[in-house]
Amino acid sequence: MDKVFEKVDLEELYNFIDLDDTPQINVVDDRTFQKRVATIFNMISNALVKSYGPYGSSSIIINYPYHHMTKDGYSIAKYLTMSKKRNEVDDAIKNLIIGPCTKLNFLVGDGTTTAIVAVNNIYQAYMKEYDNIKEFNLPPRDILNAYKRVTNMIIEKLENYEITKIDTDNHDKMVETISNVAYISSNGDSEVTKLISDMYDELGFPLITVKKAPDGITKSTITKGYHFDMVIRDALYVNNEDRVAKYKNCDVLLFDHVIGMECYENILKPLAKYSKILGRHLVVSAPSYDNVAMVTISRELMKEYKDSHDVGLVLTTCQTSFGNNRDRYDDLAILLNTTIINMGLERLILDNITSNNGSLVLEYIDMNNRNLKGIYVASKRSNPDNKDVPYVLDDGTITDDERMIILKPEAIRCGFAGNVELGMENGSVFDDLTYDEELYNKTLDTIQVAYDKSINKNAELGNMDVVSERLQERLFTLKMKLGVIEVGGNSQLSQQVLYDSVIDSVKATESAYRYGIVKGCSTSTLRAALRVLDSFDPDMIEYQICKFIVNGFVSVYKELLYSRYDNVEIENTEPWSSVYNLQLIESMGIRPSTASNTDVKLSKDIEIDDIFDVIISYSIDSGLPLDITTGNYTPNIINSAKTDIEVLKTSADLIGLLITGNQLIITDHRDYV
Repeated sequence: MDKVFEKVDLEELYNFIDLDDTPQINVVDDRTFQKRVATIFNMISNALVKSYGPYGSSSIIINYPYHHMTKDGYSIAKYLTMSKKRNEVDDAIKNLIIGPCTKLNFLVGDGTTTAIVAVNNIYQAYMKEYDNIKEFNLPPRDILNAYKRVTNMIIEKLENYEITKIDTDNHDKMVETISNVAYISSNGDSEVTKLISDMYDELGFPLITVKKAPDGITKSTITKGYHFDMVIRDALYVNNEDRVAKYKNCDVLLFDHVIGMECYENILKPLAKYSKILGRHLVVSAPSYDNVAMVTISRELMKEYKDSHDVGLVLTTCQTSFGNNRDRYDDLAILLNTTIINMGLERLILDNITSNNGSLVLEYIDMNNRNLKGIYVASKRSNPDNKDVPYVLDDGTITDDERMIILKPEAIRCGFAGNVELGMENGSVFDDLTYDEELYNKTLDTIQVAYDKSINKNAELGNMDVVSERLQERLFTLKMKLGVIEVGGNSQLSQQVLYDSVIDSVKATESAYRYGIVKGCSTSTLRAALRVLDSFDPDMIEYQICKFIVNGFVSVYKELLYSRYDNVEIENTEPWSSVYNLQLIESMGIRPSTASNTDVKLSKDIEIDDIFDVIISYSIDSGLPLDITTGNYTPNIINSAKTDIEVLKTSADLIGLLITGNQLIITDHRDYV
């Protein structure tokens, strides 16, 4: 009994909470956060800068079981991760830094390394001068607003003084400029440069898609005409070694529903016979065909083929009931200058031609009066008040040809294509089209506006949504001239490296074509920033911020110089214009430039700490970047103006994230406290 009431040690029985431990919360205070950001920013910047410029090296990215090499800053940045062994704060900070660069990469295809290196130096300078900044007695939000004001002023100076629009009317000059942009964007890759410049030479505008070549062979092709996912139903139609059906002068009918026996007997069959008499083929497109009708159609087409080794009726299928296919089907109808026949319109035609009034299908579907040179047969819409009006052919002669058809007022125009290539797997191409140019241009403009709005919206998120992809597909195919670059390689590794380079260069050249160009190596941005700096009083917060920006982009330029001249003794206390500096620069294989804009010495506010500052000052005053591969100051080092503008905007976004937050809260923190 005594054991039953024996005293129990409750501390051993129950696991009481120990309140003697210091409480912890999932909050990082502002100073700790900002110091941590400075450290991580430096780490990311150092990782990216190793691949920067023509002398940068590729990084090997292993994402098991796959791996590839790349020099693309954004590709490297998105694969960087911080250790989570102790906490998640570092990875959260990394994502804050990389996030705004997604938009930059989406819009222009390059600039990630420039933005990270520049903003890292801006932020490091901000942290170094933190106590001095606090003396302005401004809340972080006001500092950010000042930063944005300065950034907008620099962009305005860029637009007013530095941006040059590409003269698209001068074809040869345009191609030369695009070639220079591609060369810089691809870090001096002559193969990528030639692929893209050849495309612009042939196309005249930036309509280029890039994909990996299944056979591993790099090649480029220009496809003309309108491409659509319409396929032939039977190998019976194949008439050449390319395993496709190629025809000239085709009448085309488009349906958006299943075709049955009644439609075949009363519409398709008589029209196909008429088309064949005139030396043409009738191409029919529909989602599908009734099984019962297909038995008869197949039997009759086979008999016709055996008799003449050709068929007048060519059946194709396509999906038109969902998504982008319906919109593109409408576009095809515009280009063929015809009307898509729906169930109601088909019923109207059938009811009229099968009634007792003796109407012919040719009275409801105009296959003649379409202003097509060389295949014109007169027809006329019925007009009771002008029954005896003569009919005029396309050559101006008057005819009373017995084949003349009196069209009903509600008749629709049959489509026409001078050249048709119908595939069994890879879709079809319609070329040599006669269409209403006013309607075509209105459609093109409408899609372009919608596409631009969608792109601007998606730029905020940094990705391409389904709507944008569909609009891009419609826009590209509707222009009926498209360049395709298939990227090959000796291995998956080499193919991926080249693919990344081509993708970025295609984006960069398109951006340059649309928005103009500026001098590379951040030369134009520095010139614009120094103009803005000169407008501020040194006692203003804007002056301090603009000085940070100038030093940030000077550091970007310096990284390029370091990658080439890392063995040069750069420390120098001599005046920047001294004979010693000139001799040192010449010993590096660099030919000093002659300033081309001597009316304003923009570099006067550059702090000269080493020989690289002297070299950069020469670039700023002359407006000529240094080509580190040749040692020449040249106007050919250029990039898209959009790149510099978006880099500036991205820097504002990055700085805003870093200086306005006063603490960091990590929600999933329990494993780390």
